Amino acid sequence: MACFVLHMLRCWRMEEIHLNTNSIKIECDKRFWMNRNIEQRKKFELIIKTIISRSFKSIINH
Repeated sequence: MACFVLHMLRCWRMEEIHLNTNSIKIECDKRFWMNRNIEQRKKFELIIKTIISRSFKSIINH
């Protein structure tokens, strides 16, 4: 779910939205997104690991 949210936020920032009479066409730069996705996933994993380790430390200390 978090990956999907990050994907949508990234696309909304870099897309070109073309309003047509029948539909909305959204275009994303896929190669750029793939590189950014890897970086974002690593950052997200690091944040989660940090939160989990701090949570366990606080539980152990109490």
